[in-house]
Amino acid sequence: MIDVISVLTRALGGRYKKAKQGQEVIYSCPFCHHHKPKLQISLLSQKWHCWVCDKKGRSLYTLLKLIRAPKALLDEVREYKPDYKKQYKEKEDTLHLPKEYKNFIFDPGNSVYYQKAMQFLKDRKIDATEIARYGIGYCTEGPYAERIIVPSYDKDGILNYFTARSFTDSSYKYKNPPISRDVIGFEFFVNWNEPIVLCEGPFDAMSIKRNAIPLFGKTISKTLFKTLYEKRVKEVYIVLDEDARKDSIKLINKLMKDGINAYFVELDDEDPNDLGFKEVWNVIHSTNQATFSDYIKHRLYG
Repeated sequence: MIDVISVLTRALGGRYKKAKQGQEVIYSCPFCHHHKPKLQISLLSQKWHCWVCDKKGRSLYTLLKLIRAPKALLDEVREYKPDYKKQYKEKEDTLHLPKEYKNFIFDPGNSVYYQKAMQFLKDRKIDATEIARYGIGYCTEGPYAERIIVPSYDKDGILNYFTARSFTDSSYKYKNPPISRDVIGFEFFVNWNEPIVLCEGPFDAMSIKRNAIPLFGKTISKTLFKTLYEKRVKEVYIVLDEDARKDSIKLINKLMKDGINAYFVELDDEDPNDLGFKEVWNVIHSTNQATFSDYIKHRLYG
């Protein structure tokens, strides 16, 4: 049986990381040479994709041929036969971006859809830096047609969720993947040694910028809550919309019970995207730490 990881390591060089219970490996990309491992390879489907330069393919043989690997390695990888029973399970468990997804940076266009999508981002003060940093894209067809796609990656750079926001007049603003939201949004960018800001959605997080985690809703996931505790995070700022006041209070109470200093940030009927980076942080810096008496007062008087 072919030791495919040995073949890949000899061809790509350097170290690699394992993910998805060893079903995937991540190497440094030989195309964009990003300083972190970003070339994600499935050992089952043989699909590979760099999350930085968007170079991708459907077979290991193609990958090795593109990087001009020695013939001996090409011959070895040609004989590799994955376990297709495991591959079926992978299709059920692994999240992928929509096949119609187009990256704004690497797949620019001048269609009406592209212009509308870019205008949507511009109206929300999302510039080219954020588009590149978060890998924002869009779809013009398929189940996520006419929607902005905002990926979220875990600490290893593996896709753990994505948000699909309509940039037209769709009656449904969001159409997200039918998977569990028990993840840590934008985990790849989180510094657990600094104060954490919890907000509702990815556009809020991008407006806040510093250490902001989108909840993809109004409640905290079990994984995120556990991680806050395990990482001994000292300060957490809650920046939810005004209509989520009750959810904010519940969240603050939950954090205080576990010894985490919580701050309830009130934005007066506006959201972080409306206020912008500087104004949001002015409000955050002027917010006092929540106390148990504050919790009781909010429960009694709202």
